[in-house]
Amino acid sequence: MLLALLASPAVPGLRPARPRGKRGMHARARAMRFHWAALDVTNTTACGWTKCYYPSSGERKHTGWLVGRPQCAKFGCPGPRDQLPELSAPSRWFPQWNRTWTFAEELRAEFGVDHLLRGPPFVANMPQETAAYLNSKLKGLHRDRKPHWVHRRIQGAAQWYSAGPHPVQAVRSCPWPECILLGCEGSLKAKMYAKRVEAFIANAPNRTRLGEGVKQNFAVVEAMVKAHPCLKIDFQVYLRNDGAVLNINLDRCDKLELGISRESEPLDEGHRLRLAQIPGVCQRGRDGNDNDQRRLDNALEQLYKLRE
Repeated sequence: MLLALLASPAVPGLRPARPRGKRGMHARARAMRFHWAALDVTNTTACGWTKCYYPSSGERKHTGWLVGRPQCAKFGCPGPRDQLPELSAPSRWFPQWNRTWTFAEELRAEFGVDHLLRGPPFVANMPQETAAYLNSKLKGLHRDRKPHWVHRRIQGAAQWYSAGPHPVQAVRSCPWPECILLGCEGSLKAKMYAKRVEAFIANAPNRTRLGEGVKQNFAVVEAMVKAHPCLKIDFQVYLRNDGAVLNINLDRCDKLELGISRESEPLDEGHRLRLAQIPGVCQRGRDGNDNDQRRLDNALEQLYKLRE
């Protein structure tokens, strides 16, 4: 049984930043109480390179938590694969989570493009019982949903999480068919991408409202990307079936992901300038093609023409 532990941003010097902008539902979410027992591992759990999303048990529908991975103190997480590596202090990795939250709120205030974060991040100490529970449950997930970071094997069991401080943040979910991920997905073939968009349109309650909303809101998104070219890095947003566009994964503007085996490094000014010179919202492919942008443009064209 999980140890129910009330977590709070109690680590000295790591209080959440106060973002500039309007106060609303995001400000009210700061009062949310977090318990490790609230994390639920289901088929909607999804992990990436640095964090996992867990739906919240016993809370309102479409709410959950982001929980970050343990951060190694040394590059590459050295040491035997059957031993847990030395972990770094929160002061090394927590500020980046705060900057992402602040940036999300600034984009919401400046451009009116909302996001899925429900409140600022905080640091919570994960008990050993919780780490063991999460590791055992994550093992049963589909391979595409398991954490992408390298795990250790302790006594034959996969260890993605370990006891100690972790970044945590409340989020809203935007499940299918209410929402679709729209972006520059080079791994998806054009026909597959088109079918996903068609299925999303078929489930929309009001096609005219969806089409008009997307046309209006995506113009704002394009202005936002022009003002912040870093958003072209792995550009992706959630499109809701009422035409709203929601920002996700904004930490890509703070750090440039370089791959599985390498740490992140700051996005240098030269890269910023190169991104700014690329038209549209997608980076070009490695061979210089703009297939991703054309695929996205085709999907948007489908949506712009919608009528009941």
